[in-house]
Amino acid sequence: MSIFRQLAAVIRINLATLPQRWGAALVLMAGVAGVVGVLVSVLAMVQGFEHVFAAAGRADRAIIVSQGAQSEGSSFLSRDAAAAVPDAPGIARDVQGRPILSAEMLTQFRAVAFNDGVIKNVLLRGVGPLATTLRPELHLVQGRMFHSGLHEVIVGAALQNQFRGFAVGDQLTIQNSSWTIVGSFASGNDSLHDSEILADAPTLMSAFHRTGYQSITVRLAGPAALKTLITALGGNASVVVEVVREDEFFARQSRDFAQILTVFGYFIGGVMAVGAVFAALNTMYAVVAAQAVFIATLRAMGFHALSALGAVFLESLLLSAIGALAGTAIAWVLFGGHTLNMLTGSQSQMVFSLQITPALVTLGIVWALAIGFVGGLFPAIRAARLPVAVALRGS
Repeated sequence: MSIFRQLAAVIRINLATLPQRWGAALVLMAGVAGVVGVLVSVLAMVQGFEHVFAAAGRADRAIIVSQGAQSEGSSFLSRDAAAAVPDAPGIARDVQGRPILSAEMLTQFRAVAFNDGVIKNVLLRGVGPLATTLRPELHLVQGRMFHSGLHEVIVGAALQNQFRGFAVGDQLTIQNSSWTIVGSFASGNDSLHDSEILADAPTLMSAFHRTGYQSITVRLAGPAALKTLITALGGNASVVVEVVREDEFFARQSRDFAQILTVFGYFIGGVMAVGAVFAALNTMYAVVAAQAVFIATLRAMGFHALSALGAVFLESLLLSAIGALAGTAIAWVLFGGHTLNMLTGSQSQMVFSLQITPALVTLGIVWALAIGFVGGLFPAIRAARLPVAVALRGS
C-alpha cells in the first residue's frame, strides 16, 4: 500500500473516532475561534475607520491648510490668505467661470447619543456656495439644501441614526441662536463627511465671530494642476500655506490611529494565539496518547511512520480551520456592518461601520492554520516516533 493510501486510511479512521474525542476537539476549536474572532473584529474596525477617511478624499481635489498644520482643526487661514486662492492657476472652473472651491470653517456641536445618552462633539462645517459642485458625491437624502445667509443646516444621514435631535425640521441651538435642520445628506460611500453638519460658512463665521477659515478645498484642473497650484501659492509671500492632494491628506489623518488599532489587534490576537497553541498541543498529545496502541498496531502491520504523522498533523489543521470559520462567522454576525461612533483627532465624533472583508477572513484562516501547524507538529512527530513495542506493551 502506498504512503498516500496509508495516510488516507489513517485519516478516515481518525475522523471516524473524532466523536469519541469531541470534548478535547471543542477546546481546540473554541480557542482558535476566539483568536480569529477577536483579530477579525478589531481589524474590521481598522478597515471601517480607514475607509471613511479614504472615501472623503479624491485625487482630483486638493486641500489647502496653514503651513505645518497636521489637520484641518489645527489650521488657520486668514481672510486675506483665502482671498488669494481663487485667482491661483490650477483650479478648475465651472461653466460660469467661477473657481470650484470651498473655503471652510470648522467648529463643534454637542449632541446626545442614542445608545448611552452621553453628550458628544459632532463636527459642524461651514462651506462655500460651490460645496456640492466641489463634492458631487454629496447628495440630499431628505429635505433641501440650506440657503446662504440663513440659520439653516443640513446633517449627515449617519448622524441621524446615532444622535438625538437630528431629524429634518428639528431646531439646533448654535451660539444661543436657533438653527433649523432643513435636510439630510449622504455621500453614498460612507465618507468622513457623512458624520458632519453643514452650514453656510459666512453665516457660521458671523455667529462665532471668526475672522478666518480652517481650510480651502479646490477642484484641480488636471493631472498637472497640483504642481502648478503649489508653485503659484508658494511664490506668494503673503500666503504661507500647504497644498496637499485630498486623498493623501485624509490618508495621513487616519494612518496613526489605524496603526495603533492594528498593533492592538495583533497584540491581543497574539496573546490569545499562544493560549490556543497550548490548547492544540494538549489536545493533539491527548489524541496520540489515546491512540498509541492503534498507531503501534498499524505500524506493526507495515504502515509507514509518516502516515501517523500526517494523520495527526492534518487533524490539527482541520480542527483549527473549523475554529477559524466559526470565529469569523461569529464576528460577522455580531459586528459585520455594525455602526460605531468614535472620537477622532479633531475631538469630534465620526460614524463608521465595521467592515469584514474577504482579506480579513483569509487572514483569520491563515492565523488558524498557523496555530494548528504549531499545535499539531510536535504531537505528530511523537506519533511518528512512537516505538511499536513500547506502545503495544502499554495496552
